Amino acid sequence: MFRKIAKIMIFSLCALPILASTSRSGQLIDGIVVVVGDEIILYSELESQLQLLAMQGRVDLKDSLEVSRLREKVLEEMVNDKVLLVEAKRETLEVTPKEVNQALEEQLKKVEGQFSSPAEFQKELEREGLTLEKLKRRYRSQVKSELLKQKLMDKLVSQVKISDGEVRDFYRNYQDSLPSQREALRISHILLTVEPSPETETMVLERAKSVLQRLREGGDFAQLAREYSDDPSGSSGGELGWFGRGDMVPEFDRVSFSLKVGEISDLVRTRFGYHIIQVEERKRDRVKARHILFSLRPSSQDWERAEAEADSLRQRILSGEDFAQVAKEYSQDLGSRDRGGDLGWFEPDQLTESFRDALNNLKVGEVSQPVISSYGVHLILVTGRRENRKLSLEQDWGMIKGMAHREKANTRLNQWLIRARKRTYIDIRLASFTH
Repeated sequence: MFRKIAKIMIFSLCALPILASTSRSGQLIDGIVVVVGDEIILYSELESQLQLLAMQGRVDLKDSLEVSRLREKVLEEMVNDKVLLVEAKRETLEVTPKEVNQALEEQLKKVEGQFSSPAEFQKELEREGLTLEKLKRRYRSQVKSELLKQKLMDKLVSQVKISDGEVRDFYRNYQDSLPSQREALRISHILLTVEPSPETETMVLERAKSVLQRLREGGDFAQLAREYSDDPSGSSGGELGWFGRGDMVPEFDRVSFSLKVGEISDLVRTRFGYHIIQVEERKRDRVKARHILFSLRPSSQDWERAEAEADSLRQRILSGEDFAQVAKEYSQDLGSRDRGGDLGWFEPDQLTESFRDALNNLKVGEVSQPVISSYGVHLILVTGRRENRKLSLEQDWGMIKGMAHREKANTRLNQWLIRARKRTYIDIRLASFTH
């Protein structure tokens, strides 16, 4: 079976060697099925990708003919992928360690985001015999390869130019099959994030101190974790399992490795809130611990204050102040603030339910009432509306030009790939594994 973390990483990247194949006799087997230049494809990699695509496409793995067809298709794509990598190396394209680290962190954030909390992610790492550092080491070379291939693709695509005549020809040839322009809104927003007030933090801190005192007086840690912890681990008595140095946030990590077995920590402040930690076992550079988390979450009063502030800003805008200027001054969305809050175009089904409801009856130039989301409180301005209609050269030149460019680029890339395969050593050995 696929391990959960490795499975998520595969969907984010490409085929990775995590699942070996088994022969009819039950012996674990693996080996090279294709050599592409100085790169290889293992049978385990091929079978891993095959099984993933079979699950996605709901292919019956008992249907040998269908599986055989899918395997050939998958292998062809994997060979093309390796040819791209060989060519990227031949072009002496470079990827810096900083680029690799950044891309790796982004991938790991996506993986962690699949879990209900950081603690659950750590538990899954433990179940799979991994630490965060091991996971990074395992996928670092794969991430570097993906970046190399992307740089080559970007270079090839940047060389493709398209003329106005080619755009018109594309439209003439494909106008009946082009997608319609769907209804869309262009919106800007002002985001006010909602943080716990000093009063809220004091309440949480007092609650944490009270539980810590009960532990000092002999209270049962597991029972108090089940009763008070805001972390999902509370249901299992606060158990976090084994973890190594660097696996937890720095404050938590530092205290965990300073405690003696059985010792209960003072309150530990992290970005998640206040923790009480108890180390249960220690093995060299690893500890087994449990904790009670008192989350620092905004109170209802904190949300009400943010809504009142948003409403005050709305009144200023309705009185004549420029929305973009107010956004630059007050919005806490760093990604859109410098653009005056501009978020771009969205189709209705791309918006959250709260946004759709707020914008349903707004006209261009109108500002919504305060809207609550998981990010905070928003004021939303409708800056444009597009109706559902067929595309035309007059109104949608830029969009059609982009489609024409992509089609030309794909054609050029396929032609380039055919030439690249001819100059690359490719040795396919799959037959010895499938017979």
